[in-house]
Amino acid sequence: MEKILVIDDEKPTLMMFRLTLTAYGYEVLTAENGQEGVDVFNRERPGIVLTDIKMPGMNGIEVLKQVKAIDHPPRSLSSPVTATWTWPSRP
Repeated sequence: MEKILVIDDEKPTLMMFRLTLTAYGYEVLTAENGQEGVDVFNRERPGIVLTDIKMPGMNGIEVLKQVKAIDHPPRSLSSPVTATWTWPSRP
């Protein structure tokens, strides 16, 4: 089973990715901040990394730089993910 690491500082986002990707047969690893994500990557070596860009502490770009340094030559597909959530306004 292919492993996917999802890194985001918002728990609802992690839960949404976990539910969706698990339904498609992936093993989903999660991390709530950049450093935890790098640690999980180093330990588990997932084939795909999805990370939020804007996070406190280590941001997603720095995470991907560190993942790239660990994963040499590249074996993993790494991609920054950014999302904006809005709630509809009530009349």
